[in-house]
Amino acid sequence: MLDNLKDYAVRAVVNAVDHLGTVAYKLTDLFEQQASEVSTYELKVARLNQVMPLICDACIVGRGNHASSNADLFSNL
Repeated sequence: MLDNLKDYAVRAVVNAVDHLGTVAYKLTDLFEQQASEVSTYELKVARLNQVMPLICDACIVGRGNHASSNADLFSNL
């Protein structure tokens, strides 16, 4: 009876540790995906920060009055 209880306890601990390892792996994978998405958005924002002054300058000098000019300005985004 005591051996059965020990075996049961050992299996329970092994299963718990295995479950924790699986959860840790999934959380790490999710974190890496989120970090990758954040990096992508940071690059897009940096690109917008570079392009917006050009768009504003074009609008100020009157080049942004035509739809074709606007399309050209936004084509690199």
